[in-house]
Amino acid sequence: MNKLFFLVAQIIFLSGCSNVGPGFANHPIACSMGITWDDCLPGTKGWDNGGGRIYREGAQKVLDKHTPQEIMDSSGSVIK
Repeated sequence: MNKLFFLVAQIIFLSGCSNVGPGFANHPIACSMGITWDDCLPGTKGWDNGGGRIYREGAQKVLDKHTPQEIMDSSGSVIK
């Protein structure tokens, strides 16, 4: 009974961590292996293979609203 409880608890826990599918947020292992999840972070093989839709869309919204000259970091240099 205890093993079943812990198995169900783990499944519920892991399915609640990511906003695009089962597993941990940003799918660190899968994205590092090149699997393209929508929440892969920049710099991972999953991002390079076309993943990261959530972050790409967010960046595109910023670029649509502002010119590159308007997008500045704290030191005053333009973020590309």
